[in-house]
Order: sequence, then C-alpha cells, then structure tokens
Amino acid sequence: MFFNPSACPTNRRRLLCRRGFTLGEVVVAVLIFGLAATVLVQATSNALNSYILSRRDDRGSILMGHVRRDVLKILSREEVEEGGEVEVPHIVRDPETDEEETELIDVRWEAEIHPTRILDVYILDLTAHFETEGAVASVTDHITTYRPTWGESDQVEQLIEAKEQEFEERLSARGILEEEEEE
Repeated sequence: MFFNPSACPTNRRRLLCRRGFTLGEVVVAVLIFGLAATVLVQATSNALNSYILSRRDDRGSILMGHVRRDVLKILSREEVEEGGEVEVPHIVRDPETDEEETELIDVRWEAEIHPTRILDVYILDLTAHFETEGAVASVTDHITTYRPTWGESDQVEQLIEAKEQEFEERLSARGILEEEEEE
C-alpha cells in the first residue's frame, strides 16, 4: 500500500491518486480534537459548578462572604488575631406571606494566622459563629492573603536568609557560584 508515483501519469494527478492521510496529518487532527474536547469539558464543568453554587441557598457562605470582606479590611495582625463581631445583613423569608425582609445578624468571628514559606503571604483560618433559627452554626474558611504589615522583623529576616541560602545552594549546584568566587 505504498504510494507508487509511476501509477499516476502526470504530476497533477499524483495528488488525486494519493490515498489516505499522512501520519502527521492524523496526529494534528487528533491533537486538535483532543484540545477542543478538553476545553468543552472544562467549560461545561465550570458552568455546572456555577449553576449549582448559584442555586444553593447557603446562609453560611453568604454570611462568610460578608465576614471575609470585613476581616480583610483590617490591617493590624493583632486585631485580626483577637477576633471580633460584625453585623451582617441577612435575608429572612416569611413562610406565611413569602415576603423577604433584611435583618442584621451578629456574627462572631475568630481567626488563626499561619505564615507560609513565601514572604508576607499568610493563611488565615477564619471561623464565623452565628445564630440561625435558634441554633448556633459555624462556618470556616481558609484564605491565603498577602499582608506585608503582618510580618514580624525577625520572621522576615529568617525568611530572607533562608531564601538567600537556598538561592546560593542552587547556584553552587549549577556551578555558577564557584565560577564567580574563582574570579
């Protein structure tokens, strides 16, 4: 099944006489199809997740969004670690009349701050406690945040020294640091 150029009398007919696709053409077609299928599946998944989240009547996540916004406005690390209370608007539906009212709910929040290996980036474990329908509920959220004002000077110096040492080790492993010291 190899292409025999003598079987086709003219150059113009050689193109017409050729049968099938080359391996390169097939590979390119499969790659394009795979890429299109991946994008389509990802878009469908994102759309379904957005739909599910939009249909969810989750008071905790709505309240946590308000608490998160207010807590991230606080610049002082000490104030965040102390925790606090925030009034958050909450929509209440009357089951008899099916009317909605907005009322303010007191939400008590606590936060734990964990440093990361990245300078001035922290993980904030935020927990909000609120009363809903006579029961106390809690919601926890993990937030990664950049806060240059939260770093203590000794922590910053330790991170910088560790990064400098790591950088020097990488340079010496590549032989770059040794060449500079010899000059």
